[in-house]
Amino acid sequence: MTTVKSAWNVLWVQPDGPGTVPQLLTCYAMDSVTEPRPSTSPQYCWNPVSNSWEITALTEDPPDLPSGTLEGLMAEQADYMEKMLRTG
Repeated sequence: MTTVKSAWNVLWVQPDGPGTVPQLLTCYAMDSVTEPRPSTSPQYCWNPVSNSWEITALTEDPPDLPSGTLEGLMAEQADYMEKMLRTG
């Protein structure tokens, strides 16, 4: 599981999950983040007294996983890679 935090166009990622050392991903930003909500499903039971189906309980289904889009600036990434190659 990966924990992602984004602020000021800097992306911090914990690739090994919560509680581990965050790593900086420069020139990236998160966009279009969706956090689905859990859904509920009714449970019906037959009531012979009223001769109808009645909702006796609601169960909560787990939500889908959050998703998002990573956006990166290619020019700045290329510049960073070139500097790394020059310095060895």
